Amino acid sequence: MDIQENQSRDRCIITHYTTNSITIDEHTYQESLLVRADHCETLTTKNLADITTELLSHAIEKAPEIMLFGTGTTAKPLPPTILDFLGQKQLPFEYMRTESAIRTFNTLVHDGRKVTAILLQES
Repeated sequence: MDIQENQSRDRCIITHYTTNSITIDEHTYQESLLVRADHCETLTTKNLADITTELLSHAIEKAPEIMLFGTGTTAKPLPPTILDFLGQKQLPFEYMRTESAIRTFNTLVHDGRKVTAILLQES
């Protein structure tokens, strides 16, 4: 999937996605990612079961309005540990295919919303 979108140097905009890679600002990643509007970092996590409360705490440090989970090529329900954590924090969230999460992330960033996404790359 190629995404035609204006890029701004102060925002992370995802410009290309395949089932094996995500491109942000001309840098291609083959790992899972934690992405905010102003920050991107690679994760060793490959599936939902590996997402820890420590990772979630780190992901929400900048107080997002919403948390997105890209779960790979299919939308997979979030495990109870993630649901419990997000419920305790009263943080709205959505889980969907990674491709859909990328589109949603870009739209929210473009609208100036505070969003954090965990985008899983399937191995």
